[in-house]
Amino acid sequence: MGGAGGMAGAGGAGGAGGAGGVGGAGGAGGAGGGGGVDAGADAVRTDAGPDGPQDPCEQRSAGDRVCIDAHTSGHCASMSSTLMAVADRVCPPMSSCASGYCQPPSTTLPCVRLGDCASLPGGQVCDLYVVGGQLTGFCTPPGPGSGAVDTGCSSDSACKTGICAKDGTGDQDCLYPCLTSNDCPSSNCRAITQPTSIEGISTTSTPAVYGCF
Repeated sequence: MGGAGGMAGAGGAGGAGGAGGVGGAGGAGGAGGGGGVDAGADAVRTDAGPDGPQDPCEQRSAGDRVCIDAHTSGHCASMSSTLMAVADRVCPPMSSCASGYCQPPSTTLPCVRLGDCASLPGGQVCDLYVVGGQLTGFCTPPGPGSGAVDTGCSSDSACKTGICAKDGTGDQDCLYPCLTSNDCPSSNCRAITQPTSIEGISTTSTPAVYGCF
């Protein structure tokens, strides 16, 4: 009978069923938490973002017109064997740069003299823009400078038109385009000698640019 008790010991082997607890190793599936690797992928996408704005003269040639930013026109120039963007003009108020040129305001009137803009609000001035390869006047809100017509200047920023010009006699005034001296309140309408160009277009060739001096 005592031997039968030994059979009971066999029941202990049933304890091996406890090895089924190894199933707990399935908890290793928790390592699936390594799904945190997805966060690493996000970081990669962030790194893959653009490093910065593209050089406006990349894959271009010397002399090409470019927009340095939304409100500054310029051109590409070779400097020490490197092609670099050189600023030409800060666009007037309500103007933005496109295709390398400051564009006329979207809602405006053409002009050849200051008087053409007199009917518009805000003391608008006649500013020159490149249209169809020629310098053409359009009424434009005044710039931050205080220089009005017949006002002397030493820099573009001093003028409401954003352009300080010089005539053949050496007079240097803010550029206010004109056709005849009747367009100038108290001065003469004369051909400008400087600047020699505006956004790459000559101011001295036909049609030459005239201003009040």
